[in-house]
Amino acid sequence: MTVAAIGTQSVEPAESARGHSSAHVAPVDKTEARVTLSDDKLWDYPFIHVTGHGNIKFSDSEIVRLREYLQRGGFLHVDDNYGLDSSFRREIKRVFPDRPLVDVR
Repeated sequence: MTVAAIGTQSVEPAESARGHSSAHVAPVDKTEARVTLSDDKLWDYPFIHVTGHGNIKFSDSEIVRLREYLQRGGFLHVDDNYGLDSSFRREIKRVFPDRPLVDVR
């Protein structure tokens, strides 16, 4: 699955998905990058965005990789404008089978 990746680093003192502390504010790249969950460049992006139509289906290796990315502090935004809700919920349960998906208010 290809995801859009945003920026380079976030504001201090957040950590990037690589696990390095950021002691400065880096500019956000205004050009969208496209990476896959298996791409080594994934770790360069603290924010990824998923959008599309219909059914999301992660491979077993993508599940492992997404879990690691999120546990390292990466941020995932999923846009459900095109009917991804049920398949995303199914797949995120595979990413974190022991954690419920909860609404953030």
